Amino acid sequence: MRKNTVVRLTGILVLWAFCSLAGWIKPVSGTPLPEGLILQPPDTICPGDTIQLIGTKPLATTYTWTPNYNISSTTSSTPWVYPQVTTSYVVHATGLTNNLITNGDFSQGNVGFTSAYTYTTNLWPEATYYVGTNPQLYHSNFAPCTDHTTGTGNMMIVNGAGTPNIVIWQQNVSVVPNTTYQFSCWLTSVVNSSPAQLQFFVNNVQIGPVFQAYATNCSWNMFFNTWYSGTATTANIAIRNQNTALSGNDFAIDDLWFAQVVNIKDTFRVVVENPLVDIGNDTLLCMGETLTIHAVGDSGLVNYIWYLDGLPIGVPPASTTYTLNTNSLTTGQHTVAIEANNGSTSVPCPATDIITITVVDMPKPNLGNDTVFCEPNTITLDAGPGTIHLWSHGATTQTTTISKSGTYFVYVDGGNLTRCTAMDTIVIEVVKIPLVDLGPDTCSSVAVPVSAGIDQAYYLWNTGATTKEITPSQSGVYTVTVTYKPGSGCEASDSRVFNIVNVDLGPDTTICTHETLTLTAPLAPAGHTYAYLWSPSGTTAHTLVLADEFEGVYHITVDVGGGCTGDITVTVIPCAVIIPNVFTPNGDGFNDYFVIDGIDNFPESRLLIYNRWGQRVFQSDDYNSSNSWNAEGQADGVYYYVLFQKRRVQGKTIFEEYSGSVTVLRGNP
Repeated sequence: MRKNTVVRLTGILVLWAFCSLAGWIKPVSGTPLPEGLILQPPDTICPGDTIQLIGTKPLATTYTWTPNYNISSTTSSTPWVYPQVTTSYVVHATGLTNNLITNGDFSQGNVGFTSAYTYTTNLWPEATYYVGTNPQLYHSNFAPCTDHTTGTGNMMIVNGAGTPNIVIWQQNVSVVPNTTYQFSCWLTSVVNSSPAQLQFFVNNVQIGPVFQAYATNCSWNMFFNTWYSGTATTANIAIRNQNTALSGNDFAIDDLWFAQVVNIKDTFRVVVENPLVDIGNDTLLCMGETLTIHAVGDSGLVNYIWYLDGLPIGVPPASTTYTLNTNSLTTGQHTVAIEANNGSTSVPCPATDIITITVVDMPKPNLGNDTVFCEPNTITLDAGPGTIHLWSHGATTQTTTISKSGTYFVYVDGGNLTRCTAMDTIVIEVVKIPLVDLGPDTCSSVAVPVSAGIDQAYYLWNTGATTKEITPSQSGVYTVTVTYKPGSGCEASDSRVFNIVNVDLGPDTTICTHETLTLTAPLAPAGHTYAYLWSPSGTTAHTLVLADEFEGVYHITVDVGGGCTGDITVTVIPCAVIIPNVFTPNGDGFNDYFVIDGIDNFPESRLLIYNRWGQRVFQSDDYNSSNSWNAEGQADGVYYYVLFQKRRVQGKTIFEEYSGSVTVLRGNP
């Protein structure tokens, strides 16, 4: 199984302790430190595992690891390595000796160094300092900072002077000629205005640039630089204040370090165990297939543990074969892995191998039965799930819409260009729907042919006929259904009313306004019904009576249904009355009354008769043939009449006046 391992280079740790105890703190210039001290037994990893090498002691400024392959970093103090074979890693580190400065963390108080400033607990004056734990205890305007070392220890707290180059701290140490040393110091502001500007000197020679405190109170920053001793055997290390400001320039220093730079070398050997077992190559299976996997391993391997998707599958430990049935799997990728060992703990890394089994659905396209449908309809074919779909007409989608006749087939790949493929075929026939039009309803006095109007089709009339054309023998509704392919359902129908009837209302005629005229339409034959409609009257009976019509010309039509109509023109005129100029009321039964011919057609007409002296001798407000004047009691002679004939003209009642004379002549009876 894979593991990550952390290895500490105890060789470096022990070497450092050895050098210190043996007086190697100040080694002679040019004398190298011992190499190749391997004080920890080899660690063993498996191929593909990683292991961390940790070189944290002594405090080193640089690290260089070799070889430079299968390693996360060649300059890190703690690189990860992942060798494929047993490898020895060598580190060259630039380290430091112990701190040569006495009381560099001020834990011993105001000892081990000198200062040109005044040591006092009252830090209000400039050029004063104190070694303590809290700057605010010695100047109420100072920030309550903690030391850099532990957060509870001492630091050197300074109220800087306005004069540059005054030594605030110095100490003498012994050094080795021709040797490189490293100096470091931590600095913080205790008042955030005009941060301190310090400079490092050795033997009165400026080392490095001015380093300035952060403006933020209690925020420690580090000064770091190196110095080469040359011929010197003593180093006077001094820190001088270069800030001339009187406002601010208040700070603290802590953790001063001055140490010799030395080169250290160590080696660590990583052993890689790599027993081998092989279970073949990645493969693809169609759903429903099985695969027997064989394990071939190094000699001595006796235990074989099989895994499916990371879980043991329960195959006996000694079995070198495993049969995989895809019916128990889902589509997609699955892993089959094996671990093999020799049955003991002598092989810390088991032999392993892993393959990927890709299970692809076996497509099952089913386009259904061959089918027929009507134009302009369409049909959507579904080939079923798959990754690749190729249709005979060029479509590449799972579904496709068909609108034309033809044979269609589809090829479906369950994966991406795999062997898990299938096909299906369907025959589609698209049939046109016929456009059937038997024409308008017809009325005829004789039988005429009726045609479906479409050639090369199949016909079925409601009479049972199967021909394109029929000749109706009687009135009725005739319907035909036409199709180009029987049984397809792609058919169309039309109906036509055919009436064999003669609608004759007679010749055009003229009547008087007072006359009555009856128009009669033909009766429907047995088994049929006519729907009569007279126009413009709207009457629905089979007869129409014209009576008391206004004078004028009337165009009258009747529709009995099925397109059968008849018409007649009737002219209505006002008929004049005939007024005699003589009558003989002698009782002989002939011409005994003053009879106005046609007066009965004008009821409520008024008649007045006067003698020659203007005397009214007769009056009737509804003069008619039953109450005619007989001149009773009047002498023969000439009389004068005035007739007010009541009549309707254009819908209005008027009285038309007639006047004249009539002679009463009796003679002998």
